[in-house]
Amino acid sequence: MLFLGVGILAGSEGVGGIYFDDSQTAQSLGTLALTLILFSGGMDTRWQSTKPVLWRGITLSTLGVFITAMLVGIFATYVLNFSLLEGLLLGAIVSSTDAAAVFSILRARNIGLKNNLRPTLELESGSNDPMAYFLTISFTFCLLTQRQACGNCCLCSFYR
Repeated sequence: MLFLGVGILAGSEGVGGIYFDDSQTAQSLGTLALTLILFSGGMDTRWQSTKPVLWRGITLSTLGVFITAMLVGIFATYVLNFSLLEGLLLGAIVSSTDAAAVFSILRARNIGLKNNLRPTLELESGSNDPMAYFLTISFTFCLLTQRQACGNCCLCSFYR
């Protein structure tokens, strides 16, 4: 909220009167900021604590995200009356856990979890975004190509 307020005040209609209409620069700065935010929590994780749970964490961050995206997509298709690709896109968008929230809760509350569950959660939540990005971009591409009556995309032809 603070940065939103600063942006409003500094903008062309605010006190700062700064006129800015370069969408490419805004997108690049936003992508850089998002990258820093996404990886900031994972940089604090110790390698020694995640090494024993590496395969469990990777499995959760890839297969877990995929299964969650599929289940949400099917739910959105049948219950919310989305098309299958729209439902899968929604599932891909919401499928990954928020690493910053997980790290914040685990560290602030000093919760004692059993059997290496803490490093597994940290590894999973810090590494699940690539799968969610891949699914989101894939379903967006397929949805756009389907809307253009392409049908050449492997996912679009599969779901027709």
